[in-house]
Amino acid sequence: MNKLKACSRDRKSVLIWITFLLLFSNLANASGGGGGGDGPGTQKNYDRGKRLFLEMVVCESCPYSDMELNAENARQLLPELRRKGKLGKHLSYNERWALKFFIRKRFEI
Repeated sequence: MNKLKACSRDRKSVLIWITFLLLFSNLANASGGGGGGDGPGTQKNYDRGKRLFLEMVVCESCPYSDMELNAENARQLLPELRRKGKLGKHLSYNERWALKFFIRKRFEI
């Protein structure tokens, strides 16, 4: 009989722990810890790409200083950002990636 009571207590404690874990795991997700949206760092990547775009693509002394900022012109820039492209050969991988990220988000390409 004592073994039966001990087994019953073990089951109860396990159920209590499972309930506890389930409740608090949902609270963690509700607090923003569960991710969602475009993922972590999205705004940071966008901001970096925008800064690079303004400093290295359309500044007064940059190759595309007279370019009108629209989706069609931005789409034409993407091939230039390849590693051997007109712009890309002067940029690091991370800079090229950030610029492409900004262009695609900004102009919805």
